[in-house]
Amino acid sequence: MSTIRIGIISAVMLCAAVVLTAQEPGEFEPAGPDFFTHDLGDQQFSIRLGGFRPLFFSGNDDGLQSTNMRWGGAGALRWNAYLNNWFSTGVELSGSLASNVNREQLYQFNLSSANTFYPLHIDPFFFPISLDIGAQFMRFQDMFYFGPVVKPGAGMFYATDGGWSFGLWAIYWVVPEIYTDNSSPGSADTRIGNFLELSLTAMYHF
Repeated sequence: MSTIRIGIISAVMLCAAVVLTAQEPGEFEPAGPDFFTHDLGDQQFSIRLGGFRPLFFSGNDDGLQSTNMRWGGAGALRWNAYLNNWFSTGVELSGSLASNVNREQLYQFNLSSANTFYPLHIDPFFFPISLDIGAQFMRFQDMFYFGPVVKPGAGMFYATDGGWSFGLWAIYWVVPEIYTDNSSPGSADTRIGNFLELSLTAMYHF
């Protein structure tokens, strides 16, 4: 079993242990309508763990190019505060790793503003839409890059009466690698990385 798979399984087991330790009798019963009413200052904290797939590179004369990379892993810690009943903002610290066919590792770490819109709920489920914008550090082989990252996403969650909600978040990472004629690599090497994250999420509302 690869190091990546071992790390993902260990992280998921740790997350499950933390959640189950906090459980009280009846805590995971379905939430009622009051769960979906939020005031200014209400907060959320979540942990996200799952799979990460480098899809393709775009944005140059070569068109779309395969990354030649396999599924890897991703994780994040996220804090949000509600501004009104439908919108929250906060901060997210996230990272990912994946390897190519030669087992060379790609590492990405980013810090972003965490903006979430809650357009729909069907008790006890809700379906958030997110847009995170931030900066990230990337390393592959002996190459390093620091630049912007944009992450639109959508999720589906089951809300419980104890303040927890659990679900799946699908997030698309857009990572521009912008170079100029005075840099090395040069402007001809400018690319846009496209990545997909599919993660299980445990969220606590307080």
